[in-house]
Amino acid sequence: MLLAAVCVCRADQVTLDNGDRLTGTVKRIGGGSLVIGTEYAGDVTIDLKRIASLQTESDMTVVLDDDTRLYGRLSGNGQTLEITEHEPVEMTRVSKVEPGRVTGKEWKFSGRLALGASDSSGNTDTQNLHWDGELVALHGANRYTLGGRGDYARANGVQNQNDTIIFGQYDRLLSKK
Repeated sequence: MLLAAVCVCRADQVTLDNGDRLTGTVKRIGGGSLVIGTEYAGDVTIDLKRIASLQTESDMTVVLDDDTRLYGRLSGNGQTLEITEHEPVEMTRVSKVEPGRVTGKEWKFSGRLALGASDSSGNTDTQNLHWDGELVALHGANRYTLGGRGDYARANGVQNQNDTIIFGQYDRLLSKK
């Protein structure tokens, strides 16, 4: 008995002006370059001027210089993008390209937390605790930051420090990075 397996592999493809072909997943386009993630070489950054053709197998979000968003599969070269069900777009009008359907209204979160403690004994027994943290939420052009830090200390069983600071901040981002 003979068993045959058919693998339908879906991958984005980029062909360079020298004929080299890379397959993988287009991660982003912007700043004059394209980044494709490959299984065999990790992330590869390619100058758009070197791209003879490209084609994606899944929907991408194309953000134009006027913040218009176009969604669809991409094809084209390093100078012009063709987006499914849209007119071709010159790369000079493209601010960035991201995988999937990104509306620009998603919340993005980041943060950090640090915690430190010490305990020492000798002529003076001391215990110290320090914490520091920050949470940043980004929504469109709005950035919200909430954070704080604190210190607590005891020496020979007597509390000698207990400080806590909590802060919040709002930023309206006026220019693009």
